[in-house]
Amino acid sequence: MRVALVWGLAAFTAIAAAALALRAPAPAHEPPMTRALAARDDRLARCRQLGEAAGHDPDCQAAWDASRARFFGRTRP
Repeated sequence: MRVALVWGLAAFTAIAAAALALRAPAPAHEPPMTRALAARDDRLARCRQLGEAAGHDPDCQAAWDASRARFFGRTRP
């Protein structure tokens, strides 16, 4: 009984490993970036380049507010 259980478990493990190995990876497809999204990224990239001065820049504060709102689902992209 014990030997059959061990062999059954070993067979199950081998089959599961083979199934996982043969499974095709999901294609990495990203939706195309829209112009609006690209513009938002440009604003945030500019703020990253400003460094500490971005904390006092009203454009950066507005970009961060909009980014937070999108992240938390309060506005549509």
